Amino acid sequence: GLNGHVTALGEVLAMRVADRAAFDTLVRQANKYGLNSNLMDIETPKGEVVDKNNVFATIWNNIYMSEGSKVGDAVRNVYEWEDKIFKLAAFKDKIDRFERINGREPDAKEARKLMDSANAEYIDYSTPIPPALRVLDKTGLMPFLHYQIKAAPAVLKSIAKHPLRYASL
Repeated sequence: GLNGHVTALGEVLAMRVADRAAFDTLVRQANKYGLNSNLMDIETPKGEVVDKNNVFATIWNNIYMSEGSKVGDAVRNVYEWEDKIFKLAAFKDKIDRFERINGREPDAKEARKLMDSANAEYIDYSTPIPPALRVLDKTGLMPFLHYQIKAAPAVLKSIAKHPLRYASL
């Protein structure tokens, strides 16, 4: 609601159910122009190994939903699609507005700019967090800390862009 893409979100979700071909076309277009959730960046850094032979570690990884555990991978897939569906909705909304204003479809350069804007309006997992904070997150002492750190700038940008909408929420 804060970014103003609620109607487009409904349209994209309805499109997914009612017109799969149009939805797939939108996804291909968004992927072509840079749709990115970078979800896996919040997880196990390269080189970190999860011990699959340790029963306690396996149980803990499933409880904590770590990458590589069955539960963790399923949850990550859901989160990744949640992230992408909001960005798809923002992208669709921006394309629709562009077409209304300009009376034509955006060219490749304009579409990439619209996708970059949609990616920027929602959480960006592409930058790492400090190792000490990652430890707090990974050990379960402060779960989802990475998400909170990444969400804060996106929310603050949205508040600055739409202060009245924020006040009404």
